[in-house]
Amino acid sequence: MKLLVVFTLFVAVYTKKLSPEVIKVWEGIVAPLYDDCVKITNVDPEIPKTMFELEDLPNADSFICYMKCIYDKLSFLKPNGELDQDQMLKVIYTLKLEELQKCIADTPKSTDLCKNTHDIAACIIHRVEND
Repeated sequence: MKLLVVFTLFVAVYTKKLSPEVIKVWEGIVAPLYDDCVKITNVDPEIPKTMFELEDLPNADSFICYMKCIYDKLSFLKPNGELDQDQMLKVIYTLKLEELQKCIADTPKSTDLCKNTHDIAACIIHRVEND
């Protein structure tokens, strides 16, 4: 019996996903940018349609740059490539400053801005999932 309870808790923790409410709001934020960013990055149009429903963000190169495109269009990136934390906190529903700062600190820095934005986005999704 104890093993069943432990297993159930383990599954509940490790299969946690974004709530339907968060998915709906986040999809509403990126929907107006979808066509432009798909065109700019040549990503398979089906990949971004389910990105918030997946446990992990896709790692296809074109999708990684799709995330940078989204960040650009939402003004999450300053001209020098740094994240505009104030803008992100205004726009990203349920994101808290502590979560964002933890993601920034925990994400390895790369010279590839596409990879950086993808990795930050992936971290944010996991932090919001686990709240």
